[in-house]
Parts: sequence; C-alpha cells; structure tokens
Amino acid sequence: MDFVKRRCTATNLLESLSDWTLNIENGHRQAVAYIDFPKAFNSVCHNKLLAKMRRYGICGPLLEWIGDFLTGRTQQTRVGTALSDINVIISGVIQGSCLLFLLYFSDLVDVFSDGVIVKLYADDVKLYSSCMISVNDIDFELQMNPDKICKWANDWQLPISYTKCNVLKIGKPGGAQYRMDSWSVAPVKNVVGLGVTIDSKLKFSTHINGVAAKAHKRANLIIRWTLSNFDKSVLTSYLPTNWCLV
Repeated sequence: MDFVKRRCTATNLLESLSDWTLNIENGHRQAVAYIDFPKAFNSVCHNKLLAKMRRYGICGPLLEWIGDFLTGRTQQTRVGTALSDINVIISGVIQGSCLLFLLYFSDLVDVFSDGVIVKLYADDVKLYSSCMISVNDIDFELQMNPDKICKWANDWQLPISYTKCNVLKIGKPGGAQYRMDSWSVAPVKNVVGLGVTIDSKLKFSTHINGVAAKAHKRANLIIRWTLSNFDKSVLTSYLPTNWCLV
C-alpha cells in the first residue's frame, strides 16, 4: 500500500528491520516505541493546518482554495429514511487526503534528537535508537522523545491513546521503564505494526501462524457454506459410487 510515491509499508518495515538487525549485531540493546494517534485523520484542526501551510510558504489562491475546501463542510447520518441534524465539520481531513495529512504531520520529525530515528507512515509512528549512540544513551534518548511527542500532540490538538502505546525490546533484556506524561508505557513481547507482527527476537513465526490460522478459518467457512447451500445429490453425482456424504 502506497501513502507517499515510491514509499510503502514494505519500505518502512524493511528499513526498520535493517536498522534493528545492525544494532543487535553491534551488541546494542534495541528498544522501539510505538505511538498511537487514534482517529488522527478526524482530529486535524483546520485553522492550525492552514497556519502550517502558510509557514511552509503556501499562499495566495492555492491556500484560499484549500481553506474553502475545508470550511463550511457538513455531515448527516441517515438511518432508513430518517436524517440526523446537520453538523458543521470543524476538524479532520477526508480519508485519502494524503497531502493535507502529510503537511500536518511533517514537522513531527523535527522534535526528535539526532540519536533517535522516527519512522512515519500516515499516523503510524515508531521511534528507535540509532546505531550511532552508545548503549548508555539509548534509554535516555527514548525516554526524552516520547515526552516531546506529548508536547507536540498537545500543541497541535492530536490526542494520543496512551493505553495503546507500547515498547518492544529486542535483543538484550533489561533497560528503563518508559513513561509518557503520567502513563507507564507497557513493554510487550510482540507488536503489530503496519499489518505485520514482530516479536522481541525478530522472528516471524507469530505472524505466519496468525495468517495461517485466519486462512484456515476462512477456508472452513467457505466449505461449510458451500456444503450447506448445495444439493447433496448434485455433489454425489460427481463422486465414485462407493463414496458418500454424511
């Protein structure tokens, strides 16, 4: 799936796995912090988005056109023939408005120090230490940057789901307990990122087993539905005479 031209989920995952593998091979302890922004597309503040665009040098008719596109939008909910009251939309961008969403999120990378790498894919955010810093600095760097994300999120009115944030520790055990504001970020043994389950040993058996289990479940549902909706006499006509369906 492409969100930016020539960049996809596979690019994001492969680059991250390469960095983590190099860190472990160099004897470093690797920790990855996953940050969850719930309903990020719906939380974009229109006024702050336009202010960011002015700061990037977007002005004139283009800025006015985008402002008109965002302003005065309304929504209703239909249930049967009944319609809800009309609500004016004061925040959020339309799903698929990749450019506007990227403009709102683009300065997130500027809050991080040189010792930490950030990987963004839409509203999927993960932080991890680079190979350039010492083992003693890893915990400090990763602890400081979630605090910076909290400040950035508060400034730009993007709520963070603290209960869904977690830290994956890869390789050597141990390390600091990470916090975001007053919340303790839970360490996990495996995490799902961009549709792929990654565990603390960088093995993919959990992901493969999960995919296989879903495939078997769907196959069984298809077989069950097929047998229940077809005439048995039609099915048995194609079977050897000594076979039977129970």
